[in-house]
Amino acid sequence: MNVDSAESTEPLKRILYDVVVVSYNQRDRLLACLAAAAAAESTVRLIVVDNASADGSAEAVTVAHPDADLIALPTNVGFAAAVMVAVNPSVLWSVSFQLSFAAMAG
Repeated sequence: MNVDSAESTEPLKRILYDVVVVSYNQRDRLLACLAAAAAAESTVRLIVVDNASADGSAEAVTVAHPDADLIALPTNVGFAAAVMVAVNPSVLWSVSFQLSFAAMAG
């Protein structure tokens, strides 16, 4: 979408609600879920948190749903922490710090 309002003829899309999807190594199910959510309602923002999948999930989301907000985590932090990252991205810094500290502590 062209963000230059002087040249844009498209109406701004109003987001009514967010759809948060947390995934770990479920590429095909994830893509089916996102396709259904995108088809059902055009006024949603898709937020995908990938918990360090090794099956190409994050890359597939980037290709199939370029409008989705993708947060690809470097490690699997679990469902609850991943939801918190989606709801409040500043939590990502806290999770990353805690993981780094735990790794240093051994």
